Order: sequence, then C-alpha cells, then structure tokens
Amino acid sequence: MQTIQYDLTRLNNTELRQLVRQSLGLVVRASVPKERLVAFLYGQANPTEADLAGTVSSRRTLQAFIEKNWSLFGSQLPCKGETRGKCTIHLCPEGRHVDCFNSARPHIV
Repeated sequence: MQTIQYDLTRLNNTELRQLVRQSLGLVVRASVPKERLVAFLYGQANPTEADLAGTVSSRRTLQAFIEKNWSLFGSQLPCKGETRGKCTIHLCPEGRHVDCFNSARPHIV
C-alpha cells in the first residue's frame, strides 16, 4: 500500500474516491463520507461491502476483457486519458460503466 504524506482532509470527495481507486484498487460508492475515505487512505479503516460500488466485479471483468482485446476495442472506448481502459480506477459513473459493460457483454466469454 502507498504511504500518504499530506493532508487528505483538504481534498474533496471526488478527489478522495479517485485516490482510493488508484491507491487501493477499490471503487467506492459516492455516498461514502469524506472522513471514511480519508480513513481508508491512511489505513485506519477497511472498506466494507456497503462501501463498495455494486459494479466492482463487472469493472474488473470489463477491464480484463479490454486488456485482452485492446487492439479490437481500444479505439472505441468512451473513456479518455491515461486511465483509458482501466475500468477499476477510471471515474466513469456507475450508469456509464453499466452501459459499457452491457455493450461488451456479448463478446465476453
């Protein structure tokens, strides 16, 4: 786990959720309070199932599929930037992810 050496309380919830995704590889619900996100990052608390977004499993599945088939699907992804195709850390809202996953589902074996 990455050591955090700055005051996380100065960040907003969106920034903290992104740090949780990048540092811990977890997609947490938007309703998780800021104080709890900070505790996750400082290693003072562990996320429970109630903290995790309902799409954690499908994000992992979709990301593995994209990585395996990058040459076929990489140019068709709606996400942009350095986290393109990284469904477990990209900030796609739940609805966009579900739409993307449902579109790819017939091709996932």
